[in-house]
Amino acid sequence: MLGVGDEIAVRDIWFGRTWRAFAARVVSSTPELVVLWVPHGSQSLYPVDAEGLEVRIPRPEPVLAAREAPRDGLALQRPGARHSIWLFWDSAWAFEHWYVNFERTIGWNGACFDTVDEK
Repeated sequence: MLGVGDEIAVRDIWFGRTWRAFAARVVSSTPELVVLWVPHGSQSLYPVDAEGLEVRIPRPEPVLAAREAPRDGLALQRPGARHSIWLFWDSAWAFEHWYVNFERTIGWNGACFDTVDEK
């Protein structure tokens, strides 16, 4: 079982494949709430087209490019809910904004926490 401080991958799954992924750390994980921290600079993979521009609409065979998280983020995910809540801070640790992401939680898959973004 994964515990507080463990490093994991959060994956967005489409067509049975990883569509997007990013590194995170477990802050808390209970049956009611999973809290994940995405540190500024953490590694992520995101889908791109032939010109290297980010693609927002899922395709069966994505091409993934690497980038770093531009800010610190904290994800609050309730297993079974159809959304997650994200909080973001700038590089000086000033609160920047919050965001509700519409998604379906698949849940833990080894050292990965899987979701399906509802776009």
